[in-house]
Amino acid sequence: MATYTFTNEQWNANKAAKPGEFSNLPAGGYVCKIVDAEFTTSKAGNDMLNLNVDIAEGDYTNYFQNFADRFKNWNNNAVYRQLILDSSKNVSSFFKGLLEIIEDSNSNFTAYANGGVDNKALVGKLIGFVFADEEYQKQNGDIATRAVVRTPKTVAEIRDGDFTVPPIKKMDPSKIKPKTNSDDAKKSGSPAPLEDPPF
Repeated sequence: MATYTFTNEQWNANKAAKPGEFSNLPAGGYVCKIVDAEFTTSKAGNDMLNLNVDIAEGDYTNYFQNFADRFKNWNNNAVYRQLILDSSKNVSSFFKGLLEIIEDSNSNFTAYANGGVDNKALVGKLIGFVFADEEYQKQNGDIATRAVVRTPKTVAEIRDGDFTVPPIKKMDPSKIKPKTNSDDAKKSGSPAPLEDPPF
């Protein structure tokens, strides 16, 4: 039988975890890297920039990539969305502010050049983000919490602790569905839902 080999970098990239276990990302400030950047449109048809981000430093490095490898899609809790234009169709001050944060976090990088912004030039750049807890409902009806990307910061602000974590965002009680009865699921022949990952 052949031996499955790894590089030391591959072996040491992640901590060991028992199958089925998920280690929730705590709310807080993190130095992140931009894994993907895409120009798209919002549901209302407005131009928007989506940043897929991941943790770049500390115990939770590559946290979201690990889930992407397992579940084949990027965790929605690590996608930051920013509208590009304001109501007057001028460049939004918040979009410009986001680009300035990226520039300030990466030496000798200019986001706006030659009359535009190249989304692919943003990939691989560092940025700080505050992740805040919010409630969500699992498939079985239980209420749990997950950390969601919330506020962009410079890398220096995150490293210096110059940020505030917002309070937990509670679910709207009117949107909470009744809990699933596992006995009813068995009677109907439907399999019990799998435990949700923390996103």
